[in-house]
Amino acid sequence: TGHCDPSGPGGPVGPVGPTLPSITNIQFKNPLKVGSLTELINRLIDFIFTVSLIVAPILLVIAGVVFMTAAGDSSRVGTARRMLMWTIVGFGIILISKGLVEVLRGILGVTGPAP
Repeated sequence: TGHCDPSGPGGPVGPVGPTLPSITNIQFKNPLKVGSLTELINRLIDFIFTVSLIVAPILLVIAGVVFMTAAGDSSRVGTARRMLMWTIVGFGIILISKGLVEVLRGILGVTGPAP
């Protein structure tokens, strides 16, 4: 009379309400397979570098074809020159970026695994 059974139809009851099973053993797989932010950035730079090694020669060939087929049309010659110039500039920046990372690491005194 007036007494509540703690193991009633809802299961065991704690001080406030039903107790939940412990879930402290949950583990998630790392989908990126990297151990740190630095490693993620290094892998991203390597990916961009690899893509640029494939795309830059293709853009150079396209700029050459546009230049050769311009037939004296000054607007197409200008387009081909801009394509050629910006492809070389972009590829140069990407090439320099690989070495620049190491230079900045040395200047800042960052230690750890090399990219």
